[in-house]
Amino acid sequence: MIATPDDCAWFSYERFPELAEAYCFTYVHGLTPEQLVVRLGGRPEDFTPMTLEELIETSYRNSYDTAFLGATTIGDCVFIVEPNGGLGIDEEIITPLSAGTRLVSHFRDPPGGASHRHHADTGAAGGVHLPVRNHPRTEVSRTHRL
Repeated sequence: MIATPDDCAWFSYERFPELAEAYCFTYVHGLTPEQLVVRLGGRPEDFTPMTLEELIETSYRNSYDTAFLGATTIGDCVFIVEPNGGLGIDEEIITPLSAGTRLVSHFRDPPGGASHRHHADTGAAGGVHLPVRNHPRTEVSRTHRL
């Protein structure tokens, strides 16, 4: 399946300015949200259902010491949204998370920061880290297969 611009139309700076400044999006193939939570060491029953807007607001009201993420199913993948988070690029997290499957994540740091993309296949993680020095909303990402 090839993504088209319409597939990403929901995500715009105008609609979600706080999320557009700093986020991590992660796709994990073949898992349910519940399986993902268990792989992360959590309990699905401890998660509170909420909208994306509520997730963004909750994450920005709390400290950086706590990771806030949302997970939903898109096709045969679980899609993780982390407002101002970075679990999806932490190799200690994504290596076991991708065991037996594939994972792709994209991380955007605040303006002047960096944009990273990771690809992990059956537990082997890798990515290219590129600093973003242009317009604050510029995205630069590359991936390579291990």
